[in-house]
Amino acid sequence: MKIYTLKFPIETETATIETLVLRRPRVRDVATIEALKDRPQAEMTIELIAVLTGLTSEVIGEMDLEDMVAVSELITDFLAGLPGPAAGDPLPPMSQPSSASDIPN
Repeated sequence: MKIYTLKFPIETETATIETLVLRRPRVRDVATIEALKDRPQAEMTIELIAVLTGLTSEVIGEMDLEDMVAVSELITDFLAGLPGPAAGDPLPPMSQPSSASDIPN
């Protein structure tokens, strides 16, 4: 289990989420990654973060990009030691925007 403190808390209708608790991935989570390979990277990352935190993909979709990059790196660290197809870099790290103008409004 890893705990990540969001730099930019997620505001929902009922709560402010300031930390994410990510459990260790299970075999079925690796299968989820494999099933999402043809989807856009951001969609795959959102879904996996949702699965590992127990939050909905809609809530995760509201996460700040900087936090999403950091959390995707935590997940990659989790998966790096796994044998087989999940080894290596199963979840490519999200790229950081090079400037504020690269961040969509």
